[in-house]
Amino acid sequence: MPEIDLKGVIDRFQGLSGMTTPIVNPTPPPVRGGEMESIGINWQSVINPSDFYYRLVLSFLYVLGSITVIVLIYGGILYLSSGGDVEKAERGKKTIIGAIIGLIVIAAAYAGYNFMIGALTGGLT
Repeated sequence: MPEIDLKGVIDRFQGLSGMTTPIVNPTPPPVRGGEMESIGINWQSVINPSDFYYRLVLSFLYVLGSITVIVLIYGGILYLSSGGDVEKAERGKKTIIGAIIGLIVIAAAYAGYNFMIGALTGGLT
């Protein structure tokens, strides 16, 4: 079976179509990460532990914030649907106050963590 000169075929095709940019990079990138890199995953950000832990903590804080907002909405529903029942209204108020305190604590943790990481790493964020 004869060997096909792929680079020559591509060059001729580009000449016929008037294209100035190459269709295929004649030198493929070095394969360091195998399949991970071939699908476009940045291998360094996968391996870098500090980036991993930073994203893990922020994801955890985002999940906690989302849960707190849901609890805040639940407390509002309890308060609005109390219908004059003092005990149910009080439970709704306590839930709302607890959720607001939780949001303040989570926001302070987020700000403190970002400040600490920025100070220790020289501005990772």
